[in-house]
Amino acid sequence: MLNDFFVNIITQIQNDQVLTNPLDTKIIDDFVSTKINNFVTQYNIPSITVEQVNELINNLSCSKATGVDGISVKILKLVSPVFSHPLTKLLNMSLDKGIFPTKWKIARVITPLHKSGLRDDKSNYRPISLLPVISKICEKHVARSVMDYFTNNGLLYERQSAFRKGHSTETALINLTDQILLNMDKDEVTLMAFVDFKKAFDLIDHQVLLSKLHLYRVADSAIKWFTSYLTGRSQFVTIDGQQSSRLPVNHGVPQGSVLGPILFLLYVNDIPLHLSHSSVDIFPDDTTLSASTHWNDIPSMVHDINCDLAALNQWSIQNKMSINDEKTKFMLISGKRLEKKILEKGNMDIAVKVDDTQITEVNCQKLLGVTIDNRLNYEEHIDYVGNYRNSLVFSNTLVRTSRNSKGSCTLIVL
Repeated sequence: MLNDFFVNIITQIQNDQVLTNPLDTKIIDDFVSTKINNFVTQYNIPSITVEQVNELINNLSCSKATGVDGISVKILKLVSPVFSHPLTKLLNMSLDKGIFPTKWKIARVITPLHKSGLRDDKSNYRPISLLPVISKICEKHVARSVMDYFTNNGLLYERQSAFRKGHSTETALINLTDQILLNMDKDEVTLMAFVDFKKAFDLIDHQVLLSKLHLYRVADSAIKWFTSYLTGRSQFVTIDGQQSSRLPVNHGVPQGSVLGPILFLLYVNDIPLHLSHSSVDIFPDDTTLSASTHWNDIPSMVHDINCDLAALNQWSIQNKMSINDEKTKFMLISGKRLEKKILEKGNMDIAVKVDDTQITEVNCQKLLGVTIDNRLNYEEHIDYVGNYRNSLVFSNTLVRTSRNSKGSCTLIVL
């Protein structure tokens, strides 16, 4: 039941969508042609050397669980001196022929994790997929070369902060916070929309993704390999030693993979090309729109954000994704000083919408692990961290009681 739900979840989301041709000329005309002004530059997957294979094996964490092939990281490291040469030959044959081995495309979903809500509702569980360790060596090599190509040619959106050298959740949050503070110094308020895509990684359409890779000048031979990598996948679920039958996985990027999150980023890399009024910050599936204006001119900013949210919704339909209206929120960040001025001016009805559906306004929102509030004083985040640390201390503390001869108790904390 769980395996069938995980595999076919896309049909529950896209049944009522009108899907259109996702391709337009914005990527190639408005973006790629401005970055690469010649027709020779293309991306092709380079061959891998024995030294690179040994390096990738040595960097694997021994805590990684074993995939369906039963080969553990520990065993792989032990045999690497004699195994790295034939493995290198196998990997290069895969890259040369454009064929990703079928056995490496079988995912083992270990006991699904309960997220929240009723435990007898299958939609409240999240799959944890395990893939063969050897497949990740090949993926790491391809992922590294893909990111080098996109980075060296300036093809990555500048405010996309994942999987890039010198970029992280910290740099993304610092840049965003600095911009908000700069806006406050100029007597400007910032409106942020936190966009949530339904099952974002699971809804990636393979043909759309491959078409985008072609527009980014990925060579036909590499496209053939990516096609093999994405298609023909299957998975099964194991619970308490019991195993379900295998089912085909025809959509999405592979969960538990190395290359999957990078392919997702390339899939959404063109979102900013479709928006005209707001800045976009992308970190895997966290997409945030922000705009600013003088505190006395908030309606115009709301109009701009609504225009961009409408354009983003149209992009999601064209690219066979879906915005989750219930989980998409917005927040007006003014700080304490500007908040008083806005309140003195009178109540302002701020209606931010996605596809004619008004989304919820919040006073604080968790973004990349940090809770941001509308005054930017981080009180909510400080309280959360304090409570979390206290709960950790309490859960890891051994408490004993001892009673003396007079009947009084002593609490001993170890």
